[in-house]
Amino acid sequence: MIVTKKSPTAIVSHCGNVIVAYNTPYSSKEFFNSLNAKWSMQFKSWELPLTPENSIKIVASNIFESIDESIKKQANDFQNIQTKKESQVKSKTKSYKHQLEWVNLIKKLNKCLFLGGVGTGKTKAAIESALQLNATKILVVVPAPVMANFANQVKVHSTFSSIILKGTKTQRLEKLNDTSKNITIINYDVLAMFEMELISKKFEMVIFDEIHYLKNSDSKRSKSAEKIAQYIPLRLGLTGTLTANGLEQAFYPSKVIDSQYFGTNEYSFKAKYMIFQKHVFGNKKFQKHVGYKNREDFKERLAKFSCTYTIDDVTDIPPATTSPIIIEPSKQLLLEYSKQIEYRQDNPSMSA
Repeated sequence: MIVTKKSPTAIVSHCGNVIVAYNTPYSSKEFFNSLNAKWSMQFKSWELPLTPENSIKIVASNIFESIDESIKKQANDFQNIQTKKESQVKSKTKSYKHQLEWVNLIKKLNKCLFLGGVGTGKTKAAIESALQLNATKILVVVPAPVMANFANQVKVHSTFSSIILKGTKTQRLEKLNDTSKNITIINYDVLAMFEMELISKKFEMVIFDEIHYLKNSDSKRSKSAEKIAQYIPLRLGLTGTLTANGLEQAFYPSKVIDSQYFGTNEYSFKAKYMIFQKHVFGNKKFQKHVGYKNREDFKERLAKFSCTYTIDDVTDIPPATTSPIIIEPSKQLLLEYSKQIEYRQDNPSMSA
């Protein structure tokens, strides 16, 4: 039962969310918007996800008449993790100046984007970020072909242990339940399949490699990524092509990382930054995208939670480096490869 009082009361509801009772939906509205809270007309109160980050903010706010003990405990447990004097894992390689700038950004904001071209070392910076933030339970989401490569980079740059979720659904669940590993690597294509299991693991940090994979707001992977990220306090997105085909592609990745900069409404985003013209084709009328507007505002907002480096900006790295990139072939590619080998064995003259 929820009792409305003059001062708010933070209560844990049956579904695991925090219910905050108020006598008006506009009390401390700005504070609750920062927690991704929603006003419940049914209960006449604010409802928000019970994440460690939200728990800390609720306890630290000093605006509540009473706070459920489970909220206080979660806040205390998470703060203990964040204030570890020495991490159990170490870095193996030195970070360059621009990589430390990236690291300092997420240490300041907890949620941000590392925007950099090929060769700028985003992966190394992401691993170093996890080390310096004392995160020891990390979810990494990557495109399927480069899961093994990310695991290799983890081994090269740190003493983190990692596990790749691949195989049958049962095999992946068994690996997900392996609590001995620091980093769990999963691909975008199966996020929706393991959404609830990933949420239940209470990861401390999530890294979305090639976060432009979340550009489509209607895709299952994007929707699942947003839901999972809500329960993870430290969020990082990596990409070199955030707006390669238009400003609109930045909306959903930004929403997943931190919705405070571009909002939660895609239609409002498009109305603010995109130019449309009315067109008629036969009996049909439609809006056609013809350009962009308010570019400077877009750049300013993006710059608040991101840092961009191109290969030309980076002056302290060697002029050329050689490192193997491990790409896991698809079943279709392996099948075609086997067919080619078999064909050449049957036709030796083709190998000459």
